[in-house]
Amino acid sequence: MPILKLYKDKNIDSKVDLVLIEDYLIKMMNTELDAKFENCQIIWMVTEIVKSEYKIYCELLLRKNEIRNNLIKKKFLTTIGKKLSKSFSTNIRLRSFSIKGEVINAVQIKLGEDDEG
Repeated sequence: MPILKLYKDKNIDSKVDLVLIEDYLIKMMNTELDAKFENCQIIWMVTEIVKSEYKIYCELLLRKNEIRNNLIKKKFLTTIGKKLSKSFSTNIRLRSFSIKGEVINAVQIKLGEDDEG
């Protein structure tokens, strides 16, 4: 039941192939978060981010799962954050929230901060 909500500033380049991005995100949810393909949900919301330098905000909602520990969730957020940052040429802010979880995972990716992967 992972739900990935992506809030994208209206001024971000819209030429990026969202189908390819979604395929990548779903594959990552499947392999990294042990989510079934049919349960992965991705929601794109175009918004206006006026002052923040982070022009894409991602919010991941999950059910608590033994496999999805804090290290796995942070790794997942970092991996997809780097991919999104490169694809959209912008800074990304990511958060994950688990139902019945006690910790909020947070990652921020600045464009060009890490050129690996």
